[in-house]
Amino acid sequence: MNIRKAEKNDMEDVFSLICELEERKMDKSNFCTVYLNNLSDSRIHYIVAEQPGKIIGFISIHIQQLLHHAGSIAEIQELIVTEEWQGSGIGHMMFETAKNIASENNCINIEVCSNRRREKSHLFYEKIGMKKSSYKFILQLRRNNNGC
Repeated sequence: MNIRKAEKNDMEDVFSLICELEERKMDKSNFCTVYLNNLSDSRIHYIVAEQPGKIIGFISIHIQQLLHHAGSIAEIQELIVTEEWQGSGIGHMMFETAKNIASENNCINIEVCSNRRREKSHLFYEKIGMKKSSYKFILQLRRNNNGC
């Protein structure tokens, strides 16, 4: 098992994982544009879990300075371990990597927003010590090409 920084040539595997996470086929062109733009952003960290020759997990960590925290926070935007590898400890290893990145960036805390329907994910986050503390409200302004 290898946990490492994602690279440009990981894009196909990461695309498949994000489609699995979202349970739908994403617009690949838009995905690729965002992926490549974010790879070059020093505040965004893409990490993959890799078995020999196969990416089986992905986590993205976004570092932000927020006024209401009066400091930096790390927010997990996506975390997925492919279904056949769930429960094997890979998600925990990826979360530990995210904690290290947060510490290196002097973050006050790590946050994650998770869809209400992802009950297994909620149990995972609680098991690793995260606490439910907020609600997220969304107002859709427009639909993009991938149905979002």
